[in-house]
Amino acid sequence: MNPLHTRILSIFEKNKDERVDFRSFVSCLDVLSKGTKEEKISVAFRIYDFDGDGYISINDFLAVLKMMVGKHLQDEPASHVAEKTIHQYDKDNDEKLSETEFEDAMEGTDIENQLTITVS
Repeated sequence: MNPLHTRILSIFEKNKDERVDFRSFVSCLDVLSKGTKEEKISVAFRIYDFDGDGYISINDFLAVLKMMVGKHLQDEPASHVAEKTIHQYDKDNDEKLSETEFEDAMEGTDIENQLTITVS
């Protein structure tokens, strides 16, 4: 099971009881199965923007990194990876990534295939 499954579902619209409604679930599947590169980058940004403030901070990146690797990476090395990654792509030196900076960081990746599910 994907360790980010709860995070992915959490970024889509929820109803009053904090559950993802069917329409939002289908929308999620649509983007993840046949969405454009831009749509998938937007989804990925929202996954990493853990606190929902419109930026990916070191703490946001660290939270997602810990979700992905669990206990296989100690806190200090994980913090180092998060800091180094944010600083590498932070063009305006505000210690966080805007959506534009994140898009630039994703430019050389194969996000279209990496963030794709097959619905049969």
